[in-house]
Amino acid sequence: NDPRFDFSSKADAQSTFTTRSILAVPLKARENVIGVLEAINKIGEGQFTSTDCELLSVLGDQAAVAVQNALLFQQSDLIAEIVHEMRTPLNSVIAYADLMQRPTVTLDQTRQFAAIIQSEAKRIVEMTNNFLDLARLESGRASLAHSPVDVVTVVHMSVNVVHAQAEERQITLSIEVPSTPLMVMGDAQRLHQVLLNLLSNAIKYCRPGDQVRVVARRDDTWVLVSVADTGPGIPPDALPSIFERFYRVPGTEKAFAGTGLGLTIAHQIIEAHGGEITVESQLGEGTTFTFRIPASRYTE
Repeated sequence: NDPRFDFSSKADAQSTFTTRSILAVPLKARENVIGVLEAINKIGEGQFTSTDCELLSVLGDQAAVAVQNALLFQQSDLIAEIVHEMRTPLNSVIAYADLMQRPTVTLDQTRQFAAIIQSEAKRIVEMTNNFLDLARLESGRASLAHSPVDVVTVVHMSVNVVHAQAEERQITLSIEVPSTPLMVMGDAQRLHQVLLNLLSNAIKYCRPGDQVRVVARRDDTWVLVSVADTGPGIPPDALPSIFERFYRVPGTEKAFAGTGLGLTIAHQIIEAHGGEITVESQLGEGTTFTFRIPASRYTE
């Protein structure tokens, strides 16, 4: 009758399985618990013994090492991708720095080259920040707050940030939210980060005269937020890869700046909130990104 194991009785009620006994040991890596290894229903109707506990602990130690090694391999893959992606801006910086040292370069050319170097340096900083952010999220080391958040407030805050950007590009920006709060338990800054990414992308790819609309609503036990635009849309064959690391829609790489990590990070943040993010798009008509996260009963 231990309340910590209520989940087993609930699972039994939904299946033909009956839980008679459970033995569980923590999976530890560098004194941090990264999981649990369980044994259920000892063969022969008997109870688990101290010997069983010792054996499961040994298996748990081995499993923890295997899990940790798998995480390290994932990080190695990420580092390899980072090095590959940073080659282009670094090569540009080196090339234009070399050009600036030539005696035949004019003052106007020097200023032009310096501006390019500055732009590429900013791109490297952005990529580095995104790499670190993604690495923390994928490894589970990112600490997300778990406090009451009003999604309506987050929407207004995010739209205010990009309003000037939309006006400059002659894009109409609008919102549709309820007059009452939409409460969730989560990290307000991280949700703000997701919305900023979706809004910035929509504005970046839209043409003058296009529209971007943000809608937030509650649907049963979920809070849903969508960012819809009337831009050029995404090709159907690109949609399955849109949340992958470093993915850029073919043909947009040179026309639009970006690291190809923003949507991957957004996907990780929403999943960390127990939610999901999806995309729908029609060429020539526009794109809609929608994420949903569990609603909270917190109303104050």
